[in-house]
Amino acid sequence: MNDDWIKTNYGAEMTEKVSGNRISCCGTVMGTATGIIDYLRVFIAEIMQLKSVAHGADTSVHNVLVHDVLVNKIAIAENFHGAVGTMSRGILTGFLEITNGYVSSPKRLPVPVLHQYDRNPEMAEQLVVKLTA
Repeated sequence: MNDDWIKTNYGAEMTEKVSGNRISCCGTVMGTATGIIDYLRVFIAEIMQLKSVAHGADTSVHNVLVHDVLVNKIAIAENFHGAVGTMSRGILTGFLEITNGYVSSPKRLPVPVLHQYDRNPEMAEQLVVKLTA
């Protein structure tokens, strides 16, 4: 997890509390209208309490909500096992294929929403070539 961001915004105690959990990307939050409004109310209240909103504040707040504050009120979808795939820099793309213009999940289902695909230059290049052909 992005321990430095959480430590900067919440301190060592919260960092220890949520450490060991995988990073949940705040760029792909989905839900019902009511669920998203509730999430955003809690998110805003949480971020307003921070001493700083430096780089990573949104991700640290989101991960504290996901792994502590709202842990029993939300569901986390496994990356690339639904409609969204977050590419990030470290994602291994060997298990992903481009089929009919879509990135396919490990179950060979299309993943229509690719978040941060530009952070994986090899996959981004393949997508751009495929989509502009």
